Amino acid sequence: MYDTMFRMERIIFLISMCAIEAANSDSAVKPAPEDADILAKALGGNRPWWEVHPPNRSAEVIGNNVPVLAHIIYDSDYTARNRRNKRQSENMEGTNDEMKKYFEELFGQVQEYFKNQSININVSITSVSKMTNLSVPEEYWFKAKETLKNVEAYGASLAKPNDTIFYLFTWHQYAFKPESKDRDKSFTTSDAETIGTFCSEKTSAAVIRHWYKSLIYWSTVRATALIFGSKHFASFSTEDRIKMNQTFWHCPARKKTEPPTEEIPAC
Repeated sequence: MYDTMFRMERIIFLISMCAIEAANSDSAVKPAPEDADILAKALGGNRPWWEVHPPNRSAEVIGNNVPVLAHIIYDSDYTARNRRNKRQSENMEGTNDEMKKYFEELFGQVQEYFKNQSININVSITSVSKMTNLSVPEEYWFKAKETLKNVEAYGASLAKPNDTIFYLFTWHQYAFKPESKDRDKSFTTSDAETIGTFCSEKTSAAVIRHWYKSLIYWSTVRATALIFGSKHFASFSTEDRIKMNQTFWHCPARKKTEPPTEEIPAC
């Protein structure tokens, strides 16, 4: 009975996370100030999400001290729509130091999430800059896939180490364009990313729709997990962990050690 209830709560948790992300993708208005309250109501009480989806520190540790170099880019929409008064001048935009401080806090939470799942990566921010020529909007959508290609090309031109991930953050007034033209099968997300490219010959990149200063990190976690080769982000399967472990062993910091085993030993 307990196992059944726990599985149901995890399903509600995942649905709630999707609902929060969907709300963030629906329009360019500011998200509700207390997303935790939304989740608490979805769970039928005030139970915090981490009690429903607790840390998994009993799993075999992977990615121990593997560096993840985050190269951060944000476009003009990312901070412009955060201004309460549209007449505020451009000098109201956060300074580069303020932006870096915010992203350090955001990615600190991303790192903590992975560590709580026994994935002991070390995220460090190598650059924070504004670029206006990578984003691709259209009349009623933000073309995330086309934007992702631009971020990939830009990242490739810099010839950075292959443990670098290029993240572009935006808060465009329109949601990301669905991949499918079939309305019954189409849905919008708040992230687009290269799949399984971390520490490979390909450039790792992600485009994230994120409200500046919200510290909502789910889309960033999801994008990062998929770049590592996982198929999930809220509950990692054994297959996910094996795939990510194999990915980490191709990183520069791990190449001099022994290759990974085929399977992660059970506890």
